[in-house]
Amino acid sequence: MSVKIAPLLLGRICSGWRTIALSTPRLWSSIHVPEPYAKLPQYVRDGCLQLMKTWLTRSGGLPLSISFHKRHPPGSSPFLDTIVSLSSRWKHISLSGQNRIQLSRADVPILKSIEVSDYVVGDGPTETRDFFCGVAVRKVSIGTDLDPIQLPLPWAQLTALSLHRPSDPHLFSQSSLTSNLSSSTALTILAECRSLCECTLFLSPSADETIAPPSSVELPLLASLKISVIACGGSLLQQHDPLDRLLLPQLSSFALTGYRANPVGIPLSTLVSNATKLQNVEVDTTFFTRETLVTFIRLLPPCVQHLILRQNVICPNAPSFVDNDFLLLLTPPSQRVDGSDAGFLFPELDTIQLIYTAAFSDEALLGFIRARMGVHRLGRVRVKFLRYVERDILPELRSFIDEFGLSVSLE
Repeated sequence: MSVKIAPLLLGRICSGWRTIALSTPRLWSSIHVPEPYAKLPQYVRDGCLQLMKTWLTRSGGLPLSISFHKRHPPGSSPFLDTIVSLSSRWKHISLSGQNRIQLSRADVPILKSIEVSDYVVGDGPTETRDFFCGVAVRKVSIGTDLDPIQLPLPWAQLTALSLHRPSDPHLFSQSSLTSNLSSSTALTILAECRSLCECTLFLSPSADETIAPPSSVELPLLASLKISVIACGGSLLQQHDPLDRLLLPQLSSFALTGYRANPVGIPLSTLVSNATKLQNVEVDTTFFTRETLVTFIRLLPPCVQHLILRQNVICPNAPSFVDNDFLLLLTPPSQRVDGSDAGFLFPELDTIQLIYTAAFSDEALLGFIRARMGVHRLGRVRVKFLRYVERDILPELRSFIDEFGLSVSLE
């Protein structure tokens, strides 16, 4: 509730603007509420509560978009109680902290999207806490240490799903890097989500793998898939991972992030090789050896336009595989100084970002950019090196920057 930003800022321009702002309910139909610290004087907390109620009153009867962050300790909150009393008007709700919501699906008739960072089971019968299954709910993002397959979610009607770990460390049952979602459980859940367009999964090798997943799952509408893994041990995302059975004909954006110690095989090779419409790819190189990374890149379809290769900060001393020879894979054969005629990957590449993975020279990067600009103009090049500058190549790229709008960031 800052007076430096809208809508409060609009009331400080002049009396005319203030009148318009106060009489325009749509300006007040979104609000973020961080609950004040418990140690603050009661009159301060009471004042904040009254401000929130005034803000919400100005929204009239419009649908509400609300985010609420509750600090420790857990317990009742007059702020949350006020928000819950308006549940029939919820359109988007985001909750973080240990909030136990006692609402049924009938209490949220227009609710479309839910984000809960730290989901815990509330008291009372199931039917009084199944607001996740509201008739209009289409997007759900939930962080929990509970078994995801037991969550009260309307899988079949979801178009966006995110299953991640809790943000509150007090809720972790094992360690700060674990979740209860395995590849087998994830595939079993996805088999029920035929309407999905976007999906984000946080996987852990410590999760239960006793479920027998389906032999294959096709999600005909899924366009974006993000998988995050912290696998310091175990067999997660090996050569024949259950998630490699996904068939995603409309997939255009894929991300594999996290950390994998002692990588073996090519993770999700079948999934990406069958994704013929893939345009945006982001992967962490700690999932690969040099050989498997090259093979993985060659499996990607030629229509890739945005490529991000990063090295997770958990393992800053891992070897970098993106060297001079690797850049040649992305260099047009007619422009190569070594005369090699190996296949040319991603002819429509627009953006390349190499984050802490660069093992090539500044001279090789200059040659790569020049070669690509001579065939298909790059829009953005971003490289984060783990070394000092060898040669300042920006002056030699100035013509591309000025004439074609090339964005270059070298750190």
